Amino acid sequence: MIGTHIFIWFLKGNEQLKPKTKAILEDAHNAKFLSMASLWEMAIKISIGKLHLSKPLESFLPIEIPLFPIQKEHIFKIKSLQFHHKDPFDRLIIAQAIVENLTIVTDDRQFKNYDVALIEN
Repeated sequence: MIGTHIFIWFLKGNEQLKPKTKAILEDAHNAKFLSMASLWEMAIKISIGKLHLSKPLESFLPIEIPLFPIQKEHIFKIKSLQFHHKDPFDRLIIAQAIVENLTIVTDDRQFKNYDVALIEN
């Protein structure tokens, strides 16, 4: 699962995205997902002026990264997560990855505090 900021960096071609991370994201053999929580977070940040993209968010979605739906099991998992991370979107992404046994591609150091597989940028 791709963390929100990693996805944004990928879209923008941001140099903060390390070459190894970019290679992982571009490799067609790697299964990749974007949480609906990330889409929701980006829409909110665009609406309040905290995120600016070169074109509308909708135009980026046809890229070959499927959206991972939010299920009730993901929401219920949040109840048992420690409050190492306070961001509700990141907590949901962590819960999804734990429940679905997915690896998260992230640059967020707080994710290390959870029992979740990570690929760090």
